[in-house]
Amino acid sequence: MCDFTRKACSASDRSRRRGLRQAGWAAGKMGFPCEHGGSHSEDDIMKQDHPAAAVTIYHNPACGTSRNTLALIRGSGIEPQIVEYLKHPLGRARLVELIAAMGVPVREVLRRKGTSYDELKLDAPQWTDDQLIDFIVAQPILMNRPIVVTPHGARLCRPAESVLEILPRAPR
Repeated sequence: MCDFTRKACSASDRSRRRGLRQAGWAAGKMGFPCEHGGSHSEDDIMKQDHPAAAVTIYHNPACGTSRNTLALIRGSGIEPQIVEYLKHPLGRARLVELIAAMGVPVREVLRRKGTSYDELKLDAPQWTDDQLIDFIVAQPILMNRPIVVTPHGARLCRPAESVLEILPRAPR
């Protein structure tokens, strides 16, 4: 039962469920974030028109790859929720959730070009994952982008075309 719509949600699409589980959105781990500030269970978002089935892009408009990814999402008929993470930095908990959902090492989320990465010597093996996450929270420019979250999973979309693998079907 969906707390948002107060209706039963369909759970028949196994591929969507598998993608969600791989992204960490299985029951008991974390709810799927929605634009209303809440979260929804896995069954809630199986329904294509459920409000929580939105696509979210963590976006930097100054980044060409981020702009291209946004254009590909829009070109598929989807208007994503856009989070300009430099204006609205992610909290530590949300950043940790995203990294877990993507299933990538923390170092893969670090951006080197145009940041203080080299100055801070972040490639040194001395830094733990927790310390690297703290650096990203303190300096959001260190987060590589764009990160896209859909009902099919979460991904650092470099190259931009990789977003096509996780987009839901376009609305009709």
